[in-house]
Amino acid sequence: IFFTSLFTYAQTFDIKFVGDSELERINAFSVTSDNEILVANTLLDDSNDFGAYQIMKLDANGNILTTRTFGNTIKNRAIDVLQSPQGDIFFLGENGVDLEYELVKLDTELNILWTKIIKNDSANGSLVLVDEKILVTSYSFLNTAIIMFDFDGNLLWETILADPIHRIITKRGYKSQNGKIFVTGAKISDNDNSSNGILYKISENGNVEWETTLEDSYNSVFRDVFELGSGELLVAGAKQDASTSIYSATITKFDNLGNVIFQKSFDNDNSLFGKDVIVHNDLIFLLCTTSSDVFDIMLLILDMEGTEISRHNLGDDRDSNAEQIKLIGSDELLIIGTGTNTIPEENNDLKFIKISDLENITGINDLTLTRSLNFFPNPIQQGKTLSFGEEVITGTLIDQLGKKVLEVYNANQISTTQLSAGIYFLYGVSSLQENLLGKVVVVE
Repeated sequence: IFFTSLFTYAQTFDIKFVGDSELERINAFSVTSDNEILVANTLLDDSNDFGAYQIMKLDANGNILTTRTFGNTIKNRAIDVLQSPQGDIFFLGENGVDLEYELVKLDTELNILWTKIIKNDSANGSLVLVDEKILVTSYSFLNTAIIMFDFDGNLLWETILADPIHRIITKRGYKSQNGKIFVTGAKISDNDNSSNGILYKISENGNVEWETTLEDSYNSVFRDVFELGSGELLVAGAKQDASTSIYSATITKFDNLGNVIFQKSFDNDNSLFGKDVIVHNDLIFLLCTTSSDVFDIMLLILDMEGTEISRHNLGDDRDSNAEQIKLIGSDELLIIGTGTNTIPEENNDLKFIKISDLENITGINDLTLTRSLNFFPNPIQQGKTLSFGEEVITGTLIDQLGKKVLEVYNANQISTTQLSAGIYFLYGVSSLQENLLGKVVVVE
């Protein structure tokens, strides 16, 4: 077993708000070949649901390079945006006035080249680049489809995803490095409105090669996909407990034929929704949104078997909603979502979170974990003495964000007087030179 030191996380989260403090809702972003960032944004009207389309172009540090606002100003909703290898930009939006999808092609200066009306009764979707073609995943309350266009907007094929007793909704499309196409979502029962996460593999000509779902779950959904080098798939999602109605984030691993290898779920005090997943240096980064009195962004870090190593609350007790996590270059991760900014006044802005120095996080500070370190009592009331049950020759106590709180030398206990309520990790070395790791919860 390997434990990755969390100490360096304290220096790696760069969080900022981007925008002009208008009401905004971020739905998706993409990273271009030159590491610029394209964001699909909606400038909301008073209903907090629809507004005007906006594309934001940022540099890798979250500085705005240019923006383009277009469409009617009352009933539009941005859905997705990406750039082709040739430099053209494709944008997907929902026109709530005419109940239509709009696929828009723009040049690098964000000038509109053409607009393609796709289908009626729009609800949600995503864009996927497939060689020199653009795939639209879409669903409505009447019809669910995946549609392929060439870069000139010509329709190449359309596949309807249907089930005799369920409605199918799609969430995201994904193209792997090997050119495979996957589509995630849920199938909803017409009898009781319960849902099960569903995953499709689609051929390049639009045929469904296989589909898989988890029939034993109550109200589950699959969202984003990440393909491993072995061809196995990791899928982020969520499932609901029927007795409590609370959602847990999930990570599900499939083989290349759609068979489930494992599913792990992760609870919180309140609901936790898995939104996106990425793998870097043999660690799984699962991006989540929490739901309690406010929404917040949480990042879970897992080993390759889906076991939780740590979790990091990236919120500030104001509403924040995670959307996607992506790799920038070779050693930085970027999370973008919507957050509540209070400067100059409380409004929704783009929340930009960059995680840098990944080489240090996931490589330099690895140590072999010999065994667990037990604490007594655990949980412990703030101000009491925490015992280890054995002597720790040298050790470091860190909080959930990886910030070093104190160091331990030749001791078998510490005082918690200076500790705030929360979760802490102590990793150290025993008198037998064993590497130890323990987790303790401090309560008020």
